[in-house]
Amino acid sequence: MPYVVWSDMFSINMPFIDNQHKKLINIVNDFHEAIHKNKGEESLFKILNALIKYAEQHFQDEERVMEFSGYPLDKKNEHKKIHEQLIIDIFRLQQEYNQSEEKT
Repeated sequence: MPYVVWSDMFSINMPFIDNQHKKLINIVNDFHEAIHKNKGEESLFKILNALIKYAEQHFQDEERVMEFSGYPLDKKNEHKKIHEQLIIDIFRLQQEYNQSEEKT
């Protein structure tokens, strides 16, 4: 069973962005599954790197869409801060995982 299940509540009715959100959910689900199935350090490392790379690309794409669609600047800046925090959180997760692996 997936950790996160896509719901139409997540949709912004923009297929390009919705599909990217679905892919991000799939990567998160892959990570969750890998942890619970003890797939090993190399597998988890690859998934985390994929999440970081894809999230960064997605955030750039989403911010470009907001800019070109005339999204209000204050809301765009607020959303960009959320993106920045998510990237920090992903890197922190990766660092915590690496530190826990070093202890074992």
